[in-house]
Amino acid sequence: MLIKTPHVKNFRSILDQELSLLRLTALIGRNNVGKSSFLQALKLFYEPLAVCKSEHFYDKNTSELIQIVVTYTELSELESQQFGPYPIDGDVKVKKEFQTSDSKGEYYGCCFRNPAFAAFKDANKYLTVGFVLRTSLNKTNSRVFGSRLSDNSWLRFIIRTLIKSLYSLARDR
Repeated sequence: MLIKTPHVKNFRSILDQELSLLRLTALIGRNNVGKSSFLQALKLFYEPLAVCKSEHFYDKNTSELIQIVVTYTELSELESQQFGPYPIDGDVKVKKEFQTSDSKGEYYGCCFRNPAFAAFKDANKYLTVGFVLRTSLNKTNSRVFGSRLSDNSWLRFIIRTLIKSLYSLARDR
């Protein structure tokens, strides 16, 4: 299991920022740009009994939550089973929130499992494929991109799929 993205909100010098990580990532930058803040946020994330102080909050504004969301990728089969319903497309997101100063954080799993939205999730896959197809065709033949693929065939397909899925859900209730 690898960390794919840490996302930090309202922590020290970080208002709202996400990092995309590779297997090996180096944090390089000028002083006071947030490198240590990201590392301290991850330390708070991994310490179950960690307590936030008012100086941990961005601009010492304790009315906003501190949120640290870590997305993991490349889960083993055992890890996928242990996370239960939370892995989505091979990734799992875990969030830790700190409500107020002098409070311990609470962990949450992020999960999209409402069956009514399955059609939307599937439609997103088709949109991605359509976008990649249109982009690659645009590079080779602008006439095809401008006329043939600019019609609403993808949209009609997605709408038909959504209507069928929602109809079958309503019928099953």
